[in-house]
This record gives sequence, C-alpha cells and structure tokens, in this order.
Amino acid sequence: MRTSTTSFEPIRTADRGLTPRAILVGLLSLFLGTGASSSADHLYELAVRAPHVWRGITLRDFAVANSSVTFQFLNGFAVQLWFGLDLGDGDGRRGEVQEIDIDLSRTWDLESARLTAGIVALIFPGGIDPTGEIYFKWQSKRFLSPQVNIFYNFDLLHDVFAEFTLGHRWREASTWSPAVSGQVAYSGADYARFFGGSKAGLHHWGLQLDLDYQMPRKNLKLRIGYSRSIDEEVLPDQPSRFWGGIYWSFRKLSR
Repeated sequence: MRTSTTSFEPIRTADRGLTPRAILVGLLSLFLGTGASSSADHLYELAVRAPHVWRGITLRDFAVANSSVTFQFLNGFAVQLWFGLDLGDGDGRRGEVQEIDIDLSRTWDLESARLTAGIVALIFPGGIDPTGEIYFKWQSKRFLSPQVNIFYNFDLLHDVFAEFTLGHRWREASTWSPAVSGQVAYSGADYARFFGGSKAGLHHWGLQLDLDYQMPRKNLKLRIGYSRSIDEEVLPDQPSRFWGGIYWSFRKLSR
C-alpha cells in the first residue's frame, strides 16, 4: 500500500569525486565572489503550496513553503537558489528545510522561440544523496505556446524525464491575467522505478489554471492544478491529484 507521502530511503554511494553539489557550489562561490550579482536583476519569490505535487508525483500530502532568489543577466545567464520547507508534520520534519536547489542556466530569446539550457543541483538535507540534472527547454512564441522540457539526471538515476505543454494566457488591459495549460509527460525506466513504477512510458497528464495580479515589479499568482497517472506501471496512482498554491514575487532591477 502506498503511503500518503512519498518516502525516500537514504541512498548513500561511494565517493564519486566531483559531485553535482561540489561542482555547482564551486561555480556559485566564484559567481558571488566576483561581485557579478550586483549587475543582475534580482527576482525574489515566496510560495505556499498544498499538497506538494511535483511532476505528477505526490512528494508531500501537506503544505510546503518555497522561497527563491534568481539573479538574471542581460546576456541570458541566470543563477537561482531555491529552498523548500515543510509546513506540515506528516513526515515528522515540520519547519525543516527538505530541499535546496542551485540552478545555473542560459536563455536565448529568439524571434519565434525561447531556448533554455541549464544544470541544477538538488540537495536533500537529512535525506538521499544530492543529485543533479541537466535540462533543455524549448518554448514557441506561436499559438498555444507549445513547449518541450527535457531533463536528464546524470548522477543518481542516469535517466530522462520529458514534458510537452500547451497553454494560453489572456493579456488584457486589466491587472488580472488568467492562463490555462495542459501537459503530458514521459519517464525513462530507471526514473519510473525510483518512484515506484516498473517501466518506461507515458508518465502523467495534467491541467493548470493560473490567475496573476500584476503590479509594477510585483506579482501575485493563484494557481490550481490537477494531475493523473497515464500508466500505473510507469507512475502508480498518486494519493493527491488536485493541488494549489499562492505565489508572491518581487523584482529588484539592477542599476
């Protein structure tokens, strides 16, 4: 029987030399040490979500808080620090940081599409070993904004996860801006097995509705979503299908 909260048994590996955490922490230290962040826009975000559904998987069936700061440069480079905090006590870790991500990326804003390539270290204090992903995102600027996201876990799972999304945002004169999107995802076999599946294939489908309230350099977002397994041999049926969140962001412009 599946529990209401996905449980990860600690996975410890032998010395792997330069781990994703070591590589990204080194790059981040170099970035901060050179004072590069002073020439970037700073984007701060705080979010509360319940339950915590990620890539169609119920990681927590209670509320979590996320905070992040992103340094964005005019040349398309960005560095993000992201923190996840348990607000519920379903796993006995209320008030503890359960995940820290360090993300380095480069975006190319083309005439008809936006391309992003990046690398992210995922660190789980008190949990499994840190791991890392490289990713590629392509989003068209055409009708319904088709988007393809491909993630490859190069350290722990050595496998791929991919998403295809269609969506539309209504941009009116009002400060309120609604958006709707739908997605379907694919998982490799090793990725699926780590989360309780047994084979590669179509992973889940989902729908998402956003309502943004836009202010100068500030944004308030309300979001609700629904996701469901496509093939239970790839992703077992999850305890939570509906989820929601509220997001607050603030942008500090560089001088």
